[in-house]
Amino acid sequence: MRKLAQNTGMRLPRMHPHMLRHAVVTTMLDAGVELRDVQIAAGPADPRTTLRYD
Repeated sequence: MRKLAQNTGMRLPRMHPHMLRHAVVTTMLDAGVELRDVQIAAGPADPRTTLRYD
C-alpha cells in the first residue's frame, strides 16, 4: 500500500491496508448499502466489527 501511495504522489505517513477497508466500508454505508451486504463485502471474522463504521 505504501508503494502504491508513493507511486501516485500521495503523502500518507501511516498508509496501511486497513485504510482501504475503512474507505470502502464507509463509502458503502454512506451510499445506503444494507449493513448485512457491507459486512459480507468487508469479510471480517466477526460481522460486528463492521458496526464500528456505522
